[in-house]
Amino acid sequence: MENIAIQNKLEGRQIHFPVLNPTEDFEYWNFNIKTENGEFVKIKFSVNETFTVPVESGVEIKFIDKDGSEISNSLLAGSEKVSFDTENCNIEIDGNWCKNRGDYYELFVKINNKGVHLKLFPLFPDWSNGENGIINKNIIGTRFIAWNFPISHARVEGIFYKNGIEENINGVGTLDHSWGNEYLGVDFKQFLSGNCFLNESVWFYYIALLRDGTMETKLINIDKDGVKFNYLNDFNNRDIDLEISGKIDENDIYPNIPQLISLKIRNRNIDFRINITKQISKDLNINNGRERTNFTSEINLTLKDISLKKIFKTTSITEFYTFL
Repeated sequence: MENIAIQNKLEGRQIHFPVLNPTEDFEYWNFNIKTENGEFVKIKFSVNETFTVPVESGVEIKFIDKDGSEISNSLLAGSEKVSFDTENCNIEIDGNWCKNRGDYYELFVKINNKGVHLKLFPLFPDWSNGENGIINKNIIGTRFIAWNFPISHARVEGIFYKNGIEENINGVGTLDHSWGNEYLGVDFKQFLSGNCFLNESVWFYYIALLRDGTMETKLINIDKDGVKFNYLNDFNNRDIDLEISGKIDENDIYPNIPQLISLKIRNRNIDFRINITKQISKDLNINNGRERTNFTSEINLTLKDISLKKIFKTTSITEFYTFL
């Protein structure tokens, strides 16, 4: 499959820097990589890392093996050691960086002798929620949350660095970019999100429990021609039947995290199931009222038509956010 031209207009820094309100303003670039042998790597560049005290710019890298074991490293840096381009995804944080090279992205992260040097070649079109990426905006109109995918699906090649050993890797990856000026805990009690590669396309899933007791659900499917569908359940839309069952932990360590989540698309005979299998890591910032937990997940996708049923399976990393 040929690479496509990079055309995204929302990949550069969107919020003010230095940050005006560190406890509420936020901006992240999340690279999610899955290698050919089933290993995951998650890399996050932050204008302000709201899971730390003090809140500063930062970079984080997580290696997650097939069995769910994790190696994680992160660093924070003051404003004198960071730069963020407002046009492209050109970021530097204390010697760690990402660059838009025109027809591919290149990134280098190395913390405590562990890191990556990767190139990502986009294969599918980017995705944005409208022209400005905004997915949630309050009635006043001045507070917002925005989200887009500068890379919805890319071929990945490069090097992993682990304790002085270099490993050549190939795989697939995404880049999502989110920003806003509202503490998510104002509206959200908990949400989960993730993505996976199935049936020659990429799937993005998102489920949120709001403070008022209602739920929002989103399922996006993108292939080489662009968005195949973008389904949403909220106060006004009912595209998805959501079923939740079981608990990830019977000892109530995670009382609100289910074992199985099923998203059934009405009138399309699509059943997208997320089976939460194992906790990987947990980050807690009581001062900022945030908790983040990563789990390995098994994904089962069932597609049906009049005469045929197809079942696809893969694995992914699902992130749960809880706002205390």
